[in-house]
Amino acid sequence: MFDFGVHQGSSLLGASAADHSLRLIPMVATAHGREQSVVWDVCQHWQRMGYPTLVLDGSSMETDAEPGLADLLEHSLWIDRATDRAADNASSVAVLPAARGLYTLRKNAGALQVLNSLFRRYAVVVLYAPLDTLASPLLEWSGTVPLVVLGSGAAGVVEGYQQLKALAVNGGVSALVAGIVSSDAAASVVKSQLQRVCACASDHLSSAPRTMAVDPLRPTDMQRLALALLESAGTLASAGSPSAGLLWSTIAAPAAAPLSSH
Repeated sequence: MFDFGVHQGSSLLGASAADHSLRLIPMVATAHGREQSVVWDVCQHWQRMGYPTLVLDGSSMETDAEPGLADLLEHSLWIDRATDRAADNASSVAVLPAARGLYTLRKNAGALQVLNSLFRRYAVVVLYAPLDTLASPLLEWSGTVPLVVLGSGAAGVVEGYQQLKALAVNGGVSALVAGIVSSDAAASVVKSQLQRVCACASDHLSSAPRTMAVDPLRPTDMQRLALALLESAGTLASAGSPSAGLLWSTIAAPAAAPLSSH
């Protein structure tokens, strides 16, 4: 779960903005959360580059105290309550709990179109969610390239390949794999891991992913990753976007079960 501070989702429905294409960037959330610092860093880079950024946090469940995506989709009247808590700080990254909303949307290809009508004030929406949510019809035909952050050692290589396979087979998408260079992992070791992941993907999935070795302590590395993700982002054009209520009525199911890992 992200703890970026109070989210800024208070005026999403009421905002009026010029039509634009909304960039969608999925990022795989893991149980150990090693990727959270990377997600936060690249979001900060986008914000500084002039791309207002929203994180739909699929690792955090919507609640009465912390309403989120599911409440927006259901048109629950929580906006005023959130307004009282939210700080109007254009430099910060907005975060909304989204586990239940994304869990339900995942059953339908094309369901992400609803996000364009909800989040018109933003330029980038990050879908930070567990693998079982992203490796689903949710991303089909979206044109997105999810980010997979590689773990350490042989176990990280195996897990990385499993994530690539699930995204390709169940979601129909390829991914960008980032290897993290830290004080405990030399660049040569990380590059070797990335090569092994690529070899497995080439042998068994007939396609090698794009890879990057990045050092979170080097701003140039994080900017390079942020730009690569922007370039490969899927987009939702605002023209012809259905309203949230119309699309939600066609896809809503009986109360979706919460994610098993949360």
